[in-house]
Amino acid sequence: MSDEIGMLARKPLQSSYVSSIISMALVLFLLGILGVLLMQANAIANYIKQNYQVTLVLADSLPASATDSLQQLLAHEPMVNAYQYVSKDEAAVKLQSELGEDFVSFLGYNPLHAAIDVTFKAQYVDDSLLTRIQQWVSSNPAVMEVYYQKSLIEKINSNLKSITWFLLGFSTILLIVALFLINNTIRVNLYSKRMLIRSMQLVGATRGFIMKPFLINALLHGLISGVIAAIMVYGTIYLTQLYVLQLTIEIQIFMWGILFCGLITTGVLISFISTFFAVGKWLGKRSYELF
Repeated sequence: MSDEIGMLARKPLQSSYVSSIISMALVLFLLGILGVLLMQANAIANYIKQNYQVTLVLADSLPASATDSLQQLLAHEPMVNAYQYVSKDEAAVKLQSELGEDFVSFLGYNPLHAAIDVTFKAQYVDDSLLTRIQQWVSSNPAVMEVYYQKSLIEKINSNLKSITWFLLGFSTILLIVALFLINNTIRVNLYSKRMLIRSMQLVGATRGFIMKPFLINALLHGLISGVIAAIMVYGTIYLTQLYVLQLTIEIQIFMWGILFCGLITTGVLISFISTFFAVGKWLGKRSYELF
């Protein structure tokens, strides 16, 4: 009989634990999706930046040594990602294929210049890049002119900042809401144990002794919630890429690790802090305040 009573008493308790874990996991899942969106936006911006091309138009009748010297200079330049030398003849063949006409035969000469197409590392592609390029090129007489799309860099950085601030703001709001929801869930769960807490106080249990099992459970629940949320985020992204055509989400393993650790840490901290204050609230109440 006593075993049956114990089982009946544990069922509501287990149910409250499960609901707490699920609610925390769902909130952390939403935070994780926002984190994926932020990382994906940054990855797309970096991809565009790394493919941002600047064309260095070379002066005519340059000796081979001057061209080789310029390419060696580019090879040792920290901000350069890659470069490709395009000769006059190669440039003519490419333009002829685009136009569909042999303009060299029509004009009687090749009006194009040799050039070097340069791409840069993402961290260097900002509004000051073009100024640095102009300063660098002005000291090299082999370069006659520089072609680039100035507005593209401005649009990339402006859009990335807007997206980043929007997602960070939304994540902050969601985190605040999560704190209130999880805190209230934990408070409701602990409400049913207020008499147990008071009984332990009456028999002389110290504050730390009373708190210890609750905090251990809080750490465990936060850990479980974080792991569940991380699995849900990864599963959602995997299924999205598997069944949604033409959608590829490229996130480095290192960034996945940061995201998952962040979700687990957030779940543990929220659960621990909320439980700490919730238990502290009941520890500070008198017997008549428990009803």
